[in-house]
Amino acid sequence: MAESETPDALRDDLRTAWHRYIDMLVPLRPTLYGYCRRLAGNVWDTEDLVQDTLLRAFGHWGVTYPAIRDPRAYLLRTATNVWIDTLRRRDTEARALMGSPDDAPASGANPETSSHVRDAGSRLLQRLSPQERAAVVLKEVFDMTLDEIAELLATTTGAVKAALHRGRDRLGEPEGAAASRRPVPTPQLLDRFIELYTAKDVAGLVGLMLDGGSGENVGNSFHIGRGHPSEGTPQFLYKVVHGHEEWPPQTRPDSVRIERVDFEGEPIVVLFATRWGSEALEVIFRFEEQDGRIARIRAYGFCPETIRAVGEALGVPVLTGLYRAPTPAPGASWPDPGRSGR
Repeated sequence: MAESETPDALRDDLRTAWHRYIDMLVPLRPTLYGYCRRLAGNVWDTEDLVQDTLLRAFGHWGVTYPAIRDPRAYLLRTATNVWIDTLRRRDTEARALMGSPDDAPASGANPETSSHVRDAGSRLLQRLSPQERAAVVLKEVFDMTLDEIAELLATTTGAVKAALHRGRDRLGEPEGAAASRRPVPTPQLLDRFIELYTAKDVAGLVGLMLDGGSGENVGNSFHIGRGHPSEGTPQFLYKVVHGHEEWPPQTRPDSVRIERVDFEGEPIVVLFATRWGSEALEVIFRFEEQDGRIARIRAYGFCPETIRAVGEALGVPVLTGLYRAPTPAPGASWPDPGRSGR
């Protein structure tokens, strides 16, 4: 096999294995979600913990000895380890931000005081958006140049400068000040997204994205960049607007509509689909904003437990159940009609 063909072949093999893995674990997903919900607390952190657990277990499954015989116990143990690692990472980031990572506590230092310092660092970091947090940590802790940070974050040096400026400003705000709370996307950005979606203006939606922005079907697919008209975020947004024309007719809804709602203090976009004469919540979109544009969209269309939790909180009917996109076979794809404009 030619070297240039290897990445595609590996990608196809991994996609097939992932689909088989996800299909096998369907009966265990509600238990995993319930356990992660008790660890993480809120809906979004819970789904992140579920996805991180699935990824780690997938990576370790084929190289674990003795072989895994009890998938349920293995998943719950993995979730516990991922959660502990997350807490440790937050603690490390907090200490790094509050001082040199090589600084050791002085002999006889008060553990309670050290704990307060770490907690303060964690609170400081939580004030920042992901882009601001990454920029501050890469600059202040790893002493990277603006160009290096821009390349790592797939953005421009100007955007890095702006993120550093905003991040440092927020870190300087007094505790409890309005500006010190972690930012959420503006309703205006989401309303513009809805307006362009309703007009089926894919090009307009692509224009709302940052150059290095990403679109993600959580647990199913990841799309980055807007440079190629039929790949990356243009492909993601085309499917958001037009649906999957390549899927069998019985999988496609009669009609869809989206609207902005407030969930736990954060504006989100929810998609309602009508099937067999009844309308129900099927997809949730979360957004991260930077410089008035979309830095990240996460679509929770293949996260049934999260959709049900949000639907219950909003008091709306829910129709869900898929953990991945339907395919003719694991790893396979339906023939794509190849419509233009993606």
